[in-house]
Amino acid sequence: MFAGGASAQFTISTVTPGEITARDLRDSLAPDPMVVPATFKNDFFDRAFWLAEKRRIRRSRHHTELNAALQVSQTQFKNWAAGGDNTFNGLATLYFRHSHKREKLSYDASFDGRYGMNFIDNTRFKNIDEFKIILNSSWDINQWWSYAASATLRSQFSTGYKSRDEQERVSTIMAPGFLELSVGFKYTNKPFSVLISPVGGNAVFVLDRKLREVGMNGVDPGDKAKWEVGPSLRFNLDYEFYKKIFWIRSELYTFTNLKKTPMARWETNLDIRATKFLTTTFKGILYYDRQSEAEKPKSLQYNSVISVGLSYSFRSKQ
Repeated sequence: MFAGGASAQFTISTVTPGEITARDLRDSLAPDPMVVPATFKNDFFDRAFWLAEKRRIRRSRHHTELNAALQVSQTQFKNWAAGGDNTFNGLATLYFRHSHKREKLSYDASFDGRYGMNFIDNTRFKNIDEFKIILNSSWDINQWWSYAASATLRSQFSTGYKSRDEQERVSTIMAPGFLELSVGFKYTNKPFSVLISPVGGNAVFVLDRKLREVGMNGVDPGDKAKWEVGPSLRFNLDYEFYKKIFWIRSELYTFTNLKKTPMARWETNLDIRATKFLTTTFKGILYYDRQSEAEKPKSLQYNSVISVGLSYSFRSKQ
């Protein structure tokens, strides 16, 4: 029988706290992603993992959307017995949105613009012209409710005329322009949200000197703006369904100064994405403002557009 022995010696050294570099795991982003904080410099630090984690955190906080579309149609007659007018219609739309959320604070900024022209027998006329800029911010109270503030600016890009034959200027950029301010409480249960504003503001601007002299949209002649204060309500729906082929965005806004009849504006957009670059779009607007003193009848106004054309969409990954 054979027998043997083995032995080993282990030495445990004493390490003082000053010899150890701690790793900072707080949820923070350095201004320069290429600069590694001093507390990260130790033998166990993985730079590639650190940069990947920073990118993941940034993506989780930021979200960007872009949707651009161009729709055109043409009708042409030449030596056609039944007769008809040669027409060409074009509509360009752009929707951009960027949102950011960090802990309880979040903000959202979006731009929604449309511009359409038609040509009838070589006579050009603008039939659609509007843009809307929306800024939202909120601070979470709990899972459903938050303190919130919202600002919306609406106007148009270029000069508008009374009719195709009458070249009398009736509108231009910020004449009129509409500013809607809301501060209050927001309830969110995706895809719905409701902003209840006990105190809000509503302003109409006429910054063009010629149009200001005659007064328009309730603004007294000579004045640049008309301000009102009162409660408001804003309801939003943003929802994609059926394999993200259908995308609906709807907003209902109402405001009153408690002395006059409330105004209300309801906009709905429905996009049907047949292919990656082909979209059918329906947009409808219902508008009621008895106090605007606009030239049109003081009753419910309605506008709708159905168009098919090329589109491009982009959404950042979350």
